[in-house]
Amino acid sequence: MNETIERARQAALDILQPSKKELEHGLELHKNSVVWDAYGFAPRAAIDGDALQRALESGASEEELRDMSEDMAMTRMVTDPVERREFKEAWEAAGVQVSPASSKTPGSKARIRCRSSNACHVLRMWPMRWMSF
Repeated sequence: MNETIERARQAALDILQPSKKELEHGLELHKNSVVWDAYGFAPRAAIDGDALQRALESGASEEELRDMSEDMAMTRMVTDPVERREFKEAWEAAGVQVSPASSKTPGSKARIRCRSSNACHVLRMWPMRWMSF
């Protein structure tokens, strides 16, 4: 398991201090349930700092750099094998089967369309069990 995920899981266990029986029961319930994360859980990919630096040196505007960073965070797991592995590990460790994607975040209509487009791109390019139950 991913070291970061394992540390977070251990921190939660240290706080909750479940008995072995409680933990096993909770994990079994989670495994056999449809887990709907109403907040809209989705791991993000890391930004490619080198690509961002090249864009900056080429004269990209602040808005272009912001858009580029957002696009990378939302879609890089499709094209980068390391990001794909980490995204999949985080998704599977969360145990979430359903996560609604909302584009109702602050921003212009163009930015909202872009966010929706990024989410659709990931779904099209990287088929997985986004809503299997």
